[in-house]
Amino acid sequence: MRFPIDIYHCDHCGAVQTQDDIASDFLWNGYTYFSGQTRGIIKHFQDFVSFYKETYGFPSLCQAFDIGSNDGSLLKCFEAEGCSVYGIDPSDIVAGVAQESGIPTFIGLFSDAVIASFPTEYQTADIITAFNVFAHSPDMPGMIRGVKQMLKPNGIFCFEVQYLGDIVNKKLLGTVFHEHMIHYSVTSAKNFLEAYDMKLINFTRNPIQMGSIIFFCAHQYSDYPTNSEIKKLLDHEKYMGLTDGHWGEEFSTHIYEQVTRIQEYREMWTANGFKVVGYGAARSGPTLAIQFGLENCLEYVLDDHPSKCGKFGVFESIAVHPTQKLYTAKPDVVIVLAWIHTKKIIQNNVSYLELGGRFISLWPNVAEVTIENLDSWLKMFDQVKQ
Repeated sequence: MRFPIDIYHCDHCGAVQTQDDIASDFLWNGYTYFSGQTRGIIKHFQDFVSFYKETYGFPSLCQAFDIGSNDGSLLKCFEAEGCSVYGIDPSDIVAGVAQESGIPTFIGLFSDAVIASFPTEYQTADIITAFNVFAHSPDMPGMIRGVKQMLKPNGIFCFEVQYLGDIVNKKLLGTVFHEHMIHYSVTSAKNFLEAYDMKLINFTRNPIQMGSIIFFCAHQYSDYPTNSEIKKLLDHEKYMGLTDGHWGEEFSTHIYEQVTRIQEYREMWTANGFKVVGYGAARSGPTLAIQFGLENCLEYVLDDHPSKCGKFGVFESIAVHPTQKLYTAKPDVVIVLAWIHTKKIIQNNVSYLELGGRFISLWPNVAEVTIENLDSWLKMFDQVKQ
């Protein structure tokens, strides 16, 4: 089963989003990502809470509510500061982990329609967060209405998303998959918030997922001042073509060039009878494989996550094997589908390169990585990633 993944740019509000959405109960079924299993994410949450505390402080008896709260990792950082915390997440698997650790967590998708079902003490909040989930809902009006309803008069809503400017500059094709329904710029975020009588007051940027942005928002009538840096970034977005859609022309050209290159490699692999496998069975990997035309190319997929191994991936129902098979089967070519972890995967498997193997990176450009060109490739990768 396949779904279209065309993205469109709105000339009126600047929004960039997928045209076709997948039913939420299907999209999130069996979701197994846990925030707490990534040390860098925990530090990111801690840094964010520290920044929030230094910039805005916490009111007495502070209540923090997290949308898409996963295993409760972000809420635990607020809890450590003395806040009472609660969250909501559509995955019963990860929400169950949060509940077991003592974080009150509702199971479901957040919107204004579900607030009435919360106990009275959970129907308002001083701080509302939505990290890498606010772009994952087909019901954005329902979500922002819910935030507006729950947020106290002097409360602040913070949401983190991948930043369109970084997607365009770094050509992050791998981030275009069905979970990511909207790709935010400051322009589109500001327009969206103002349509619901809320205002953008601040932002911070960070390297999460190769380039993310955290928006700080408040009620339109609140006294919070607007950071002057917002105007500068809005002007820069006009210069980049993010407001009129011109960014898409260069982006499309880049994609065409990379697809052409991978097909040239594929012809060579076929001519030489090479065994080709993939590395990374997460949801974005299969989408990327299809975008690059890798159907009927991979014999199997390798993955480090025990919940994926021994199963069949959504891309052509290919078997998923533990990464140790890289050294027992010794495939000729390994295409890194987990593109965001490309550098780490290659560095962790230099021994495979020393055996004569070769990795194919799909980002930042399609490139063959061997033991001979490893150092030069790493240097190029670090330059593009910045």
